[in-house]
Amino acid sequence: MSVTPSKTTVVAPHPPPKAPPKLIGNGKGVIVKQASASLYNTAGDEALNKIIDTHFDEYEWILVKTFDNTLAKKDLEGQHPLDTKRVITSGADANNNWDFVSEVNRLKIHYDDTTKIFVDSETKSPTEQTVAVIVPAGGVVHLYQKRYKFTAKVWFILDARGHIWTVGNWRRSGIPIVTGTYYVDSNEYTAHSSALSDTKNLVVTKGTISHDPTFNILQFENCTQRCQDYLRSRGV
Repeated sequence: MSVTPSKTTVVAPHPPPKAPPKLIGNGKGVIVKQASASLYNTAGDEALNKIIDTHFDEYEWILVKTFDNTLAKKDLEGQHPLDTKRVITSGADANNNWDFVSEVNRLKIHYDDTTKIFVDSETKSPTEQTVAVIVPAGGVVHLYQKRYKFTAKVWFILDARGHIWTVGNWRRSGIPIVTGTYYVDSNEYTAHSSALSDTKNLVVTKGTISHDPTFNILQFENCTQRCQDYLRSRGV
């Protein structure tokens, strides 16, 4: 069943701030959240957990509308709808098994002097807001929406035989990692008379890391049969 977006109208500041933001903010793939969830747990026998590392790649201001009032002698009030949404760009099938994209729900990230908290209307429920901008006579205004891009990496921890193991690859070094990418079109917008440009390297606060993927790796063929069967049946 389709969901009808809720609708609101907001008015962009006029005049816009003098210092426009950078078009792209490079988050450099910092892990902003690490989550753990049980896949199965048999008391006194064995347990398998998934670890989901959420990496903040970057934000980008996406141009959604240019209002051109260069030939007019009066100011123009332009309006344009902005939709908030969460979109998987790679790994959709993997997400069906491991649900990495839900980790952005109510995620809090800190970069530079900014704290961003993703609300349900950005990540779970489609929302449409109409933005109204004042375009001066003879002028142009560009309307942008802020898009946050993430990479999710999923790996696995096995509790068996009296030890905690990181599940390793089959007969080779390293560990199996399930990767997916997605973005969130946020409820943030900006309007400026000139086009945004340039990239800024962000100072991103790293999330709490409780699990180390290099700890006590057990090669896949040496894991319990149940663990092997469970992961193989889900494409690992």
